[in-house]
Amino acid sequence: MCAGSERFRLNESTGDAQVDSIKRIAGLRQLLPGLHLLVGHDHTDYQWKHLSPYLSKGWLSEEERRELSEYESRLFERDGRLLPEAMPRFERRANEIVGTVSEPSFVTG
Repeated sequence: MCAGSERFRLNESTGDAQVDSIKRIAGLRQLLPGLHLLVGHDHTDYQWKHLSPYLSKGWLSEEERRELSEYESRLFERDGRLLPEAMPRFERRANEIVGTVSEPSFVTG
């Protein structure tokens, strides 16, 4: 784990592959503005308050697409980087081994 403003990065090869993947997704989003992220391992409001209920019927309405776009625009720079206020933070839980990851600050405060 990292403390304060330190950044966590996987080993060089894995980290480079992760950065390349982010760049590819950002490129796709510029080519396909209606593209939305469907993250497989997400425990944030994006999944539980937006994606899961919206997709439970099998499709997205125009209003739901707009809301996803607005939410995503508060998370990401145009090049795919997370905005500083959207950076996740590890949060320890009292008397528990496993902690959690914070919601973006624009959601919680």
